Amino acid sequence: MLSILVSDNNFNKRSLEIIQDINLNSKYYLERLETLKKFYDLKYYGKLMSIIKTINNFTTKYLDYMNNSYIQEQNIFKEKNLKQNNDFVKETVEYYFNDNNQIYSEIRKISEQFNNELRDMVLNLYDLEEASMLIIQDISKKIKFEEPISISKMLHVIG
Repeated sequence: MLSILVSDNNFNKRSLEIIQDINLNSKYYLERLETLKKFYDLKYYGKLMSIIKTINNFTTKYLDYMNNSYIQEQNIFKEKNLKQNNDFVKETVEYYFNDNNQIYSEIRKISEQFNNELRDMVLNLYDLEEASMLIIQDISKKIKFEEPISISKMLHVIG
């Protein structure tokens, strides 16, 4: 006799781990973007802010939806690492603006690294799709998230 388990829930432990990771990153990236604001033109800054906020809102909505089914685990080490990175960026930017223009190349490296981290965060949405076996639009419908999410458009803006 063949038994098949049918579940209407595509939100599994792996997809929850991915969402928690993206959510944690987005919170700290919002803070880091604010620190680096002076190094971006206003239009690009606005686009990056919109991407990070959309992802943060999406992941928060997802976690709220899942709160009834799963217990969230915090990755304390990762959170501590993100906080240290943000503190380093703040200190470096403050040092730069205190007439220490010789570290401009370091600021440039920080900005490039930040863009790479943003790109990785957006690419993790593909991992979410794979883990949940749903595309982002279907996940959005399921959790009643109204904002449109286009991974390819986000990646195009980030570069």
